[in-house]
Amino acid sequence: MTDTCEQALRRVVHNTMGDWQGLPPCNRETAERTFGPSPDGPDGAAAPGGRAMFFRNYSDPHDLAPHGVTVWFEADAAVALQINSPALGASPEAVFGQPETKLRSDLAPTLQQWVYPERGLALHVHPRKDLAKRLYGFAPMTLAEYEESWLSRVAMRRIPLRR
Repeated sequence: MTDTCEQALRRVVHNTMGDWQGLPPCNRETAERTFGPSPDGPDGAAAPGGRAMFFRNYSDPHDLAPHGVTVWFEADAAVALQINSPALGASPEAVFGQPETKLRSDLAPTLQQWVYPERGLALHVHPRKDLAKRLYGFAPMTLAEYEESWLSRVAMRRIPLRR
């Protein structure tokens, strides 16, 4: 059975993403209703993976997302969820099983991407600590589609400050 948008988002709220099967078509209204209101003002803008996109931060803590959830949008459609430091309650492998593949992460040299593209899931994991540092939920896709998407190229760029 495929989740509705609200059912999928509630998996984040209640930390039941172990059987996550992807982000179905979702809109801003459902994200606001499920995650709580986002701050007033315009959307944030960033270029994760080199692609300009808009996002909203929903800062209310939830079981899986103690620091809130970031939702990435194309127009009014939610295309990805981002959870920083997800509180999985167990190791990523215990919660999600072995990934389809492991890729290099551009978030930090110590991280790997654990990719479950058919389930619409990717985690940036510190393998020695068995700890997920970031989780992305998105619509299911093939591995080839994932590798071509902005999700596979999310990076943390540090820019030195001049004094």
